[in-house]
Amino acid sequence: MAFLMRFSGVVNAFLYDIKTLKIYHILSIMLSIALGCGALLAYVMHYYSMMINFGKQSIIVFYMPYVIFGILYSLFQLLKRQKQLLVLGLVICFLPSTLTSEFGITADIFWGMSYFVYFLDKRHLQNIVRIVAMYSKKYSPLYEKRLKNKVKYKQYQSDYRLLALLNVDDFNLISEEIRQVKNYKTGLSERTMYRTFKIKGILGKISIVDELYTMPRKHFWIKGI
Repeated sequence: MAFLMRFSGVVNAFLYDIKTLKIYHILSIMLSIALGCGALLAYVMHYYSMMINFGKQSIIVFYMPYVIFGILYSLFQLLKRQKQLLVLGLVICFLPSTLTSEFGITADIFWGMSYFVYFLDKRHLQNIVRIVAMYSKKYSPLYEKRLKNKVKYKQYQSDYRLLALLNVDDFNLISEEIRQVKNYKTGLSERTMYRTFKIKGILGKISIVDELYTMPRKHFWIKGI
């Protein structure tokens, strides 16, 4: 048991080190781009094979309508800044026809792998920012109350151990907004904090939602956006 705890500490020290985080982030971007290029090449070959097998006119009649609809839907969601629905639009564009050929299925696999790499990197960054935003004295809006509950909850104990591995000065708060969000289970309006952080040396910004609870919830109570 002691060995496992020491091993876990070594792994976490590696994963939550800022230098390691920078390298991992760059590698994940490069890998996502490489997989995306592979998917794009496979998708081009897929449509080329379809044109040979079915003819250009059949492609225009049977496949272009939902492709055009998917593109318009994606552009609409992009203007609304609905990233999750944007992905749905891209799926509408590309998925149906790709199931009809080997090249298309290969493209789907590469797209899925590219998104999976992006998803892992994003979630890891969000988790790091979540810990700093929720528990650090510099950024936590409920610092004292959550610190008092540290001994009561294993979730807090784990997060505070990870916080000790991080340098809070590597994080900069870019924006902060408090909104009243209705809880449909209780029927009451609750204060929710939306914040965006920048990590030194990391491309892009990380946004999180803090529902301002002082104890862990059964559901995942800190959501990333």
